[in-house]
Amino acid sequence: MNEKEVSTFYLYCVIKAKQKFIYNMQQGAGQPHVYSRDLSKLKISLPPLAVQNKIADEVKRRMQKAEALQKEAKEELEKAKAEVERIILS
Repeated sequence: MNEKEVSTFYLYCVIKAKQKFIYNMQQGAGQPHVYSRDLSKLKISLPPLAVQNKIADEVKRRMQKAEALQKEAKEELEKAKAEVERIILS
């Protein structure tokens, strides 16, 4: 087996992207589980570490942007609620 360096965050991103595929592997009704033999069917592309890091950095950037937009949307919603309340009470 050819060992390669792996960025843990890159690996997290790939697994997260394949989450639906993994869920479809689940077996059992009470406590669904996935067998390791089934996980071995999961194909993960491992580009050079520099490329993995570039991809991981871009994912982090987009996650941070999404969090900032969610925060901004929440603040705007609170402002709108306050304005509606002010209009109703005046």
